[in-house]
Amino acid sequence: MTCDDFLEDPEACRAHAEGCESCRRLQQDLDMLRGGLDAPLLDTGVEKLPLAPWEEAAHRPWPAVIAVGIALLTVASILFLVVGVSPITGFGKAVRSTISSVLPLRLLLVAGSRIREAPLQFQVAVGAGFVLVNFLLYFLLKRPARGYDAS
Repeated sequence: MTCDDFLEDPEACRAHAEGCESCRRLQQDLDMLRGGLDAPLLDTGVEKLPLAPWEEAAHRPWPAVIAVGIALLTVASILFLVVGVSPITGFGKAVRSTISSVLPLRLLLVAGSRIREAPLQFQVAVGAGFVLVNFLLYFLLKRPARGYDAS
């Protein structure tokens, strides 16, 4: 049997593919095409591909995150004790002074108090608009994708 015989009838000349490297690869490619997407990968030597980070990979650096958080809390507590202020009181004063010194946050506080004093019809309209926009976004996200993202 020759390679030409194999090309004419691959099923009848399967024995030739075992001895000829190029015909064997061609036979593997044909078998993969018949098997569809579930066919094994050729010549990769990989039984299973590794997981990507977004595919529930097992490695998570949680011990490092917890250790850094504890270290930061310890350093902050030591600094509060050195200054002579209790951490809870000092933190509350720091937050209040930061909020009162930042102009955009001050504007938000003023806008919040003005909205509470607004007429009831305005408050109902804002609430209804919020619900309407969220329903619109929900239904737009539930639609099937078109174009490049379509599957």
